[in-house]
Amino acid sequence: MKVGVFSDADIPSLWAHSFSVMKTAQGMAALGHQTLVVTANSLGATLNRWRHRDLAAHYGIRHPLEVTWLPPSPRAFFNSQTQNDPAFAQRAAELAGARGLDLVYARSYLTPVLTARAGIPTVVETHTTNYDNPHLAGIHQVAGLAAFRGLVTIHADIAQEHARRGVPEDKLLVLEDGVDLERFLIEDDPAHWRRELGLDPDGRYAVYAGHLYPDKGIEVLLEAAQALAGQANLTFLLVGGTKADRRHWEGWCRQRGASNVRFTGFVPNAVLPGYLKAASCLLLPYRLDHKHTVMDIHTTSPLKLFEYMAARRPIVATGVPTVAKVLHHGQSGLLVPPGDTQAFAQAIARVLEDPGLAGALAEGAWRQVRPFSWTQRCRRILDLALGR
Repeated sequence: MKVGVFSDADIPSLWAHSFSVMKTAQGMAALGHQTLVVTANSLGATLNRWRHRDLAAHYGIRHPLEVTWLPPSPRAFFNSQTQNDPAFAQRAAELAGARGLDLVYARSYLTPVLTARAGIPTVVETHTTNYDNPHLAGIHQVAGLAAFRGLVTIHADIAQEHARRGVPEDKLLVLEDGVDLERFLIEDDPAHWRRELGLDPDGRYAVYAGHLYPDKGIEVLLEAAQALAGQANLTFLLVGGTKADRRHWEGWCRQRGASNVRFTGFVPNAVLPGYLKAASCLLLPYRLDHKHTVMDIHTTSPLKLFEYMAARRPIVATGVPTVAKVLHHGQSGLLVPPGDTQAFAQAIARVLEDPGLAGALAEGAWRQVRPFSWTQRCRRILDLALGR
């Protein structure tokens, strides 16, 4: 089957959205389908293709994928605001017809409206809770067409709202995000990966991987590092983030004398499993007293949570709804009340000092995450598309 995976922005980029798109494309290819990724070109995308020339390394893709960048309108190209650009959507729909695609999977709104109206089997995925988005309304208008095969989302509440707005319930599918499990079937010895990464093989590392935005709870993590400054040979290792965010938090640490914190900056996703395997524990903090501009803590499905679980290391996380619906406290992780930095620090100390608990949590997370592979997720999407 010929499958087109369409996104109107952000490839390549550091946004989780683009990782989800590329991992989905890999999942389709792993199932034996001829897979094409179609995205919008822009000045920003052109610069990012120069910065991240090795897409396979950037996204941790194990198999080569064909990627096509189509031009949007001139204005969208130069300001790099290509989302919901009509010129790109029209070109993308025309390409879907010209390439004879058997299925369009879209992480955008305008293109799937056009392909569904053209009679091309179409599935759209959306994680947004901005239901009044005028572009999203177009999806509701074509939801009854035979070619519109379904809408995929990550939370039952989102699916329920789309049903209320006109998407037939039998065309709705709720799926958590996924993880590339095969990438974590590697050497499991933390000391091995610490040596590989230039870390102290005998050290202890509390690791966070991801963006360093304030709403990600970075201050909670750093305050926990201060509280645990007396722990012997313990380093808080923060993997990821933009240069600007990294400089901001490095300054925060200098001002407060937090000397047990180290920042790596951005690393390609291909090498991320080694950093997670090097950890003594993995950290997933969030804040509720900060406006969340990047994610909805009630409905999102954080990619890094599933990668943490696949790494088979104990996880300490803030018990926000999006995490608590996946991790089971005391079984696959330790969940801490939001805003309680002291409890976060105590949970870290607990897993560091109790190897039996740490091992049980790690194995519990591994058992729980195994059904969440990208390949299995894509299989479910194809079942929806084919009416199976």
